[in-house]
Amino acid sequence: MNTTPVDGGSVSNRSCERTSGRTRHARRVPSASVALIAAAAMGSVVLATQAPATAPLAQPVFHHLHLNSTNPAAAIAGYLKLWPNSTEKTTLAGFDGVKNGKAYLLFTKVNTPAPREPQSAYWHQVWLTPNVREYVARARANQMQPEPLYTSDEGNHVDISSDTFAGSLTKSALAEAKAKGVMPTHQAGFTFTHGPEGLSVEGFERAGETGRLAQIDMWQDDPVCAELWYQEHLGSTRRAPRGETAPPTEATCKVPPGEPSWPSTMKQGTRRTPSGRGAYGDVALFWYTRPGDRPLVSTRGQAVDHLALAVRDLDAWVAKLKRENVTLLREPYAFGASRAVMVEGPSHEALELVEEK
Repeated sequence: MNTTPVDGGSVSNRSCERTSGRTRHARRVPSASVALIAAAAMGSVVLATQAPATAPLAQPVFHHLHLNSTNPAAAIAGYLKLWPNSTEKTTLAGFDGVKNGKAYLLFTKVNTPAPREPQSAYWHQVWLTPNVREYVARARANQMQPEPLYTSDEGNHVDISSDTFAGSLTKSALAEAKAKGVMPTHQAGFTFTHGPEGLSVEGFERAGETGRLAQIDMWQDDPVCAELWYQEHLGSTRRAPRGETAPPTEATCKVPPGEPSWPSTMKQGTRRTPSGRGAYGDVALFWYTRPGDRPLVSTRGQAVDHLALAVRDLDAWVAKLKRENVTLLREPYAFGASRAVMVEGPSHEALELVEEK
């Protein structure tokens, strides 16, 4: 849990008056500590007050990923086939979807296929699996093929990351690995599949897992700045320091992109540095430097429309975000029997806050 207060309190007003040689409080604030200092020569009373501590807003937790689909029933069936032991079909707030533990995929039916370009901040889902090779076989059996993982910019590719050199290697690191005769381990690793409706679904092997949505990988214009933004405005838990000489600030968070590395779903490689991360309960958001130089566009109306976090006190969160000048895309609205609000993230990603008492 995040130990940094998300929101602070305000000082309560207090007053007192002198009557018949004694002090009478016109309004009592039991939670405040009040010290009376008598100035005998002047016959006056001075009040020293201390503001009461106010509990911070509870940290949000990941709630759902919301997708636009021409055929929600088929998409839902696809996810149930990919993760048969850990997912179930559900309906929430009037939306058909998939339930995985405490997280959901919810679908809005649209008449025409939702676009995936220009590139928005959304990239793909990351699910943990106990056996990545069994996951690939299951996907293939259900006509969902692996995406090529390029091993360099020369175009060679594999299905699973452990079938090439271990780690994320730049061009110079690849050359060094080849020169040393390093061999693939063929153990564990990750893969990408063309999931339901062609959306990328990463399977990442981790022992003991049964198929869990664990992370949403996203693009950002400035990943380190995004990490700071999510912590300040939406109370995320940042990852532990990574050896920086000084923690990043708004003044220092804009870092030039690093070299591309492989394996990658892109032939030109993935720029994995700088990066950022914020956790919301059991699901984390991970941010990479956007591919190319074109600014990212809004997620609204795209195949992945928005992601949602659950909060306990929606009114308090709305007041906080307005004070902090966060862009509201939609004022509070009904979400089934509850309420929600939608705001915009640092790279135009739509973020829904759903109230859960």
